[in-house]
Amino acid sequence: MSEQATREDIRLAPWAIEQGFKVKKADNRFSNQFSEYKPGDEIPHNALHFEYKGFSVRPMKKSLRRPKYYNYTAKGHENHSNYFVSLKQCLSYTKSLADKA
Repeated sequence: MSEQATREDIRLAPWAIEQGFKVKKADNRFSNQFSEYKPGDEIPHNALHFEYKGFSVRPMKKSLRRPKYYNYTAKGHENHSNYFVSLKQCLSYTKSLADKA
């Protein structure tokens, strides 16, 4: 199975773009500089970041023994943090929260 088929962030990028998210990738492996990601671009080493109306979704590891969790943060608001096992669940929740704000 290819990396593209196994990475949830790559699989969900087209869906997230349809939902109105801006999808960004790190310019290089150690960079804090981001540029827009478009489906079909070279697969970045780092996980994709998703932004919607000032809210951002990024992956984080809770611990080495647990699976990857996804975290959302709200820029410019009180710092919200919730953890989700499914990226799609996290993106859907973040979108509904941002639309209510």
